[in-house]
Parts: sequence; C-alpha cells; structure tokens
Amino acid sequence: MSSALIKTHRSNAETYHGEALCKQKFHELLKELSLPQRPHQGRHRGDGPPPAIRLREAEAEEDNAQV
Repeated sequence: MSSALIKTHRSNAETYHGEALCKQKFHELLKELSLPQRPHQGRHRGDGPPPAIRLREAEAEEDNAQV
C-alpha cells in the first residue's frame, strides 16, 4: 500500500531542472506560501493530503584555516 502511494506522489510531483528555472520556481513558492527565505525547497501538490514541502538548509562551509 505505501509503495503504491509513494509512486502516485512521485508521478504527480513537479520537478524542475536548471538553476534559473529552479530559482524562479523557488521564489514563486516562497511568495505563494508566505514562507521565510530558504536556500533549497521543493513541494508536491497532491490530490489527497496537504501538499508535501521539502526544505533543505545549505550545508555550512568548513573553515580550513589553521589557528
């Protein structure tokens, strides 16, 4: 049951490729949902439960400076 549900969600997911298009869609989504600025974000508009939103924070850069 759960694998069928996952396949359904994946088949209906909006996926964008390319930096410019992803950045544009990202900003549209932030504006639409009144969310705070985040470096990485994705969403799934489904027919059933509320849309799934995936947020990913930017990874901190390591400071390789010697003290």
